[in-house]
Amino acid sequence: MKTYLNPFFCCLILLSFSSCQSAGDSANKSNSSSDTTQVSSDSKKTDSLNQEIAIQKDTLMQSDTIQKQAEQADKKETTKYEGNFVVSFFSKGGGIDSKMFNRFKTFIESFNQKNNTTIKYKVIAWGKEGEKDFCFESDNNSYFNSFITDAKNFLAESKLVRIKEHSACRE
Repeated sequence: MKTYLNPFFCCLILLSFSSCQSAGDSANKSNSSSDTTQVSSDSKKTDSLNQEIAIQKDTLMQSDTIQKQAEQADKKETTKYEGNFVVSFFSKGGGIDSKMFNRFKTFIESFNQKNNTTIKYKVIAWGKEGEKDFCFESDNNSYFNSFITDAKNFLAESKLVRIKEHSACRE
């Protein structure tokens, strides 16, 4: 990040120096009506400058906030998913949730069509009651993080599904 002298602080220093000097000058002058008019005029100028400085400060703070938000958005978009995303359909003695299994396959196909992409996966059978894993590899797919979020939401209603992130696939 670039470091530079903030214009707000420069104005603040100049303003405080000039207001101190004008206050000292007015204390040394006599109480004539022209001096009172001068002090009143200086006071109005000081108030006006203070308001202008406050506006500039707010503008600088807003632009700084916008810049930080843009940098964070750039980081989110370029974040690469490390490892695999594994969805396990398991059984508690009565087989897997086959309806959800089929619905999930349809979900993957519709996600790929909707986003004009291909989320690659393989299905690995591993149990005696039809247990299966979907193993997804990111392959630098820009939609992968979005797919994971959508898949988690889609699968949340099933009690016979486990989701593992950044995990190895079964062999």
